[in-house]
Amino acid sequence: MAILFIFPYIYYYSKNKSISLTIFFGFITNLFFLVEGNQSFFGITYQMTDLGILSILYSILHEKIKKGSKIFQNSHAMIKSFILFYFILIIADIIIFNINYSNILTTRRIHLYVLLFPYFNLFSKTDLENTLTNLIIITKFSLPIYFYQIVFNQQLFVGNTSEHDMMGGRLRFGNFPPFTVPFIFFLIFNSKYRNRYFWLTISSFAILFSSSRSLVIAIFLSFLLSNIINLKNMKKSLILSVTFVLIFIISLIFIPGFNERMIDGVNEINYVIENYTSDNLAIKGTFSYRIAFLIERIEYLTKDISNILFGIGGIAEQNLQHTIFKIGIIDETTGMTQQINTGDNSWVIMFLRFGFLGTIIYLVTIYFSFLVNAIKQNKSIYMNITISYLLFLFIRTFVTADLATMQILFVPLLFYHLAFEEKKEL
Repeated sequence: MAILFIFPYIYYYSKNKSISLTIFFGFITNLFFLVEGNQSFFGITYQMTDLGILSILYSILHEKIKKGSKIFQNSHAMIKSFILFYFILIIADIIIFNINYSNILTTRRIHLYVLLFPYFNLFSKTDLENTLTNLIIITKFSLPIYFYQIVFNQQLFVGNTSEHDMMGGRLRFGNFPPFTVPFIFFLIFNSKYRNRYFWLTISSFAILFSSSRSLVIAIFLSFLLSNIINLKNMKKSLILSVTFVLIFIISLIFIPGFNERMIDGVNEINYVIENYTSDNLAIKGTFSYRIAFLIERIEYLTKDISNILFGIGGIAEQNLQHTIFKIGIIDETTGMTQQINTGDNSWVIMFLRFGFLGTIIYLVTIYFSFLVNAIKQNKSIYMNITISYLLFLFIRTFVTADLATMQILFVPLLFYHLAFEEKKEL
């Protein structure tokens, strides 16, 4: 593991910085789902994402100290505003919530991924193009392994697997290659890519075989919305939409368990809409659980002004009183209900860690400013992918914690900077 930690910096000094950026993406995806997220090195426990944070800090400090670069000179004012808010959160943790420094380091360090914005300024167009090529190659080689898992019901990648509710009691694998969804958007918008429809079909079936309702809906809606925003290539959009619908119908008929999950999902959404208050809402499935999980925490936060402004602070899960909330995943080691930890609701994480005011600040300074700026730019292939992926992240806020974890912004930033470099050449 030490070699993996040093490797990106060795390449950072070489001409081929794309290797460094590719490995960086590996850090935020547990080395492309090959290793577990939690690691230990000489007794020090850390997460793979910590290596990504150290990579950013190292690179930025190197540029500043060795080259005297003005790292934040080209950064949007909104990014600087969020960094200011980040320090205000830490001050609130210390003064208002009386949280110790180790807790703050544990919980707030993940927000340092906001430095992805100036970090991408360090790479040339060639670096970015080579990085994209590397990620696509890795995805292509990983997809057959993913399908092997399904055929032989044997997990090879780490990551999400679900209950035995698909294909006659076989595991439902959600651990498809981490660049699969961006690859799908890339293929949708890049009509000149070789063997485009072949890889689009393969990648789409990887998503469909995961039997994830939210993924299927989010990909289609984000693609549709991005084209409505652009008002371009409506003919191609119609053709691809019809193709998507046909594949979806075929999946309903031929993929075991897919039809039942889609029907169950629709029924559960209808139930939540009809019984959206905490008094009436019972947990009937994953979606109703997520909404109940969210409502219970919103009701708690609204009782105190400091919680409204800053959430519950940067306190770590293990140091929080485990009787505040009743709804949550049971920790197998302690038998207690987890109060904060959730991998399937961005709003919960944002409200608890940022507060309601802080969530608005985060969305305005980071997400919406990024999306609006992308929409304003020239409508290139890469910018269409950027817009689609940002919309995709927002649509899935009720089913994943992705938008609350800033490392997910690596993908749209990669395509955004490719589009920006392309525009400079015109």
